[in-house]
Amino acid sequence: MLNIIKSKNPNVRLTFNFILGVFVSVVLMGVFFFTLEIDSLVSTLKTVNYWLIIPSVVSYMISVFFRALRWKYLLIHLKHIRMNILYVVVVIGYMANSLLPMRIGELVRSYYLSNESNVSKSSVLATILVERVLDAVTLLLFIGIGAIFVPMAGISSIVPFGINISSTMLAILFVSIFWGTFIILIIIAKNPLVSVDFVYKLTALLSLPFKNKIDSFIKTFFEGLISLRHFKNVVFLIALSVPVWGFEAGVFSIMAHAFHIDDVFDNWWQFMLLMVLTTSISNVGSSVPAAPGGIGLFELVARETIVWLPFGNITRSVAGGYVAMVHAVLIIPLIILGQIFLWTMNFKSIRGVFREEN
Repeated sequence: MLNIIKSKNPNVRLTFNFILGVFVSVVLMGVFFFTLEIDSLVSTLKTVNYWLIIPSVVSYMISVFFRALRWKYLLIHLKHIRMNILYVVVVIGYMANSLLPMRIGELVRSYYLSNESNVSKSSVLATILVERVLDAVTLLLFIGIGAIFVPMAGISSIVPFGINISSTMLAILFVSIFWGTFIILIIIAKNPLVSVDFVYKLTALLSLPFKNKIDSFIKTFFEGLISLRHFKNVVFLIALSVPVWGFEAGVFSIMAHAFHIDDVFDNWWQFMLLMVLTTSISNVGSSVPAAPGGIGLFELVARETIVWLPFGNITRSVAGGYVAMVHAVLIIPLIILGQIFLWTMNFKSIRGVFREEN
């Protein structure tokens, strides 16, 4: 096992990571289905309005459009890139994330965009990191606003495997990780020369060839953070993140209507609050880059969020069928569309991309 992990052969490591990711997904999905009443789940699926999958997919594609638009503004200081190219790259990257573990799709995005636009791969990776942090910051803002109206004392109960952690510690953990990273990136963007000089000092003891590679990567990586240098740019990027997640919350809302979940709420406000909180908590909670597409972890966190929230009285079987269907809507269309883009553009296979990137 250790020989596999330490192997310098990218094919071996890719295979190992893939098997590990699939194993994690299988275990988590096993826990997910083991805690459901299958008969009740089957009965629920018979009542679903499957026609509403169509507007759900449309809503998600609009969300992806805003992702591409936000990425355009993150890249604009490096190069002006057409929206149609960015949209294709985002779809292909998300397709790879859905099929492969450890968010390898981010490497695919940086590789492809670098080849298409002649922008440094490390600079592109920096913008993707900023994207991820912006997503987390926006979702935490949504959760913070929701916490005003919904008591969060029992939120720790949605943590899988019975891990004992208080609600306060859970909140501090996520806020520290994402807001801390965001602040560090802003500091680096505002002080690029000082940051580069600091890295150069850290790499001074390395062998010269390796030091030069690290220094070159870090320098171009920091160039990808320039968009965070000015406060108005940061505010604008966070504002662009709102429709990204607003339209994804639309997917949750439309599919909830398909499952008749909205019927159990007293008013529209409670229903939308549940949708926004479920979208936010499930995406933050399943952001660990392990299983392909977050399969298993997403279902568990999203289901327990719905069951845990203090209104609606939704059973685990209904919530389980619902979140599984939502995740399918978020994954399957992008896999199909990504494959179409790859076939149309005669692009390399994802496996080939990762091997060359290594």
